[in-house]
Amino acid sequence: MDASYSYTFRLVPCEQCAQPIQAAPGGGMVTCSRCNAPNTVSPRDERPVTAFGMGMTQPIPEPERLMRLRAQDGKPLMPPASVMALMPGGQIPDYKLNEALTIWRSTRARLRSMQDHAAGEELMFLSIVLSQQFISQQNPAQARAMLEGALDVLSLPRHRQLMLGLLSRGASRMGDVESAERWLAPCDPVSDDLEADTSYRLGRALIDTGRGNYANVVGVLGSTAAEIPIRDGFDEVAGVLRANAYERNGQVQVAAQQLVETMAKSGPQGRQALEKIIQTHAHMGLCAQSYPMAAQHYAGVAAKAASARQGGGVGALLFYLGILLIGGGVVTTIVALTQDGDFWTGIPVALPGVILFFVGGGLRRSAKRAERLRLHGISGRATIVGVRPTGTRINNVPMVEFQLRIELPGRAPYEATSRMLLSGGVGAVQPGATVAVRVDPQTPTDVLIESE
Repeated sequence: MDASYSYTFRLVPCEQCAQPIQAAPGGGMVTCSRCNAPNTVSPRDERPVTAFGMGMTQPIPEPERLMRLRAQDGKPLMPPASVMALMPGGQIPDYKLNEALTIWRSTRARLRSMQDHAAGEELMFLSIVLSQQFISQQNPAQARAMLEGALDVLSLPRHRQLMLGLLSRGASRMGDVESAERWLAPCDPVSDDLEADTSYRLGRALIDTGRGNYANVVGVLGSTAAEIPIRDGFDEVAGVLRANAYERNGQVQVAAQQLVETMAKSGPQGRQALEKIIQTHAHMGLCAQSYPMAAQHYAGVAAKAASARQGGGVGALLFYLGILLIGGGVVTTIVALTQDGDFWTGIPVALPGVILFFVGGGLRRSAKRAERLRLHGISGRATIVGVRPTGTRINNVPMVEFQLRIELPGRAPYEATSRMLLSGGVGAVQPGATVAVRVDPQTPTDVLIESE
């Protein structure tokens, strides 16, 4: 068990250099080991989240609470503009990390002296983004310090519940279920705010998964994805935990079907998120049987869709129509020759057939390639560097070429191109966006953009 999120001590960033510094739960004076700056660490505030509200309210009947939560669903949580400016491409690049930490420290200092809810929103978002950044860098102590440091100064119940939920899930991720329970204890289990409610539900579900209380997992997340609203961006976590609960209770087929439905709803990057969730919580052995079943089933469906997007259906039609016309031209020529006719009689029929045969054959090969890559290609991600029209249109849909910067596990980023019909949701993709890709294991420059 990794103790990075242990509740038995405090871990907050140094006021001067942001290095994590450890203190007792009761706080005290601590000298930073990196910059030798003295830090006064406050005692941990263990009051319930509801104690930070503007007066107590009457409990909301559960049907009405769920109705309020559902009304908030489908509306993505957008960071403030100041935070968005720090994360081009969806995450903070290395060259902006120091700037982000400086803004985090100054915002936190401002909140120490006065309650500014707009600044609280900025600090909450910045803490979430920075903690995710440090988790991706295998630095859980720094990630935890950003969250616990923000928790010290945030006063809105929603802000506090999001921080506590993340700390609880971090402890569960490290296998420290007892600490996860302690972090979640102050949270409001019946909030009518979707963000706060989702934070509690996911924290509770992870703790119950760690304890083997799988019936409780289904109870808190719902028996299906439609039963309980979950904030956008966390459907995949809920889907994995719910499916795992079904699998552990012996309902492997139900679990696999739940995962297939989550895959269909999530899109390519969401499906990569499913894999990452399972890998991140490897010690829990999530969906060991059902995920491979679901992935295999969905891969077949997605491969057919990838083939169609490359013009496979149109290509087959043109290919076989070409064969038919060539055959018709040959028959016409033979008939004409037996009747002392002109040898060239069948050419006007056969020539269009030859053109259709080669055009259709090319599209069929492209479609088969797409199907093969979707089934057997290495999963990765890519940043779109540029988009260039090719001048080709299939069924009035333009074929475009994407210039991509490919990122695969275990190797340095590199550039490649990929062509596809620009239709549906892919049409909204712009340079700078991140997309899921499949790469040929033998030819890394042979790349397919996942669209299904």
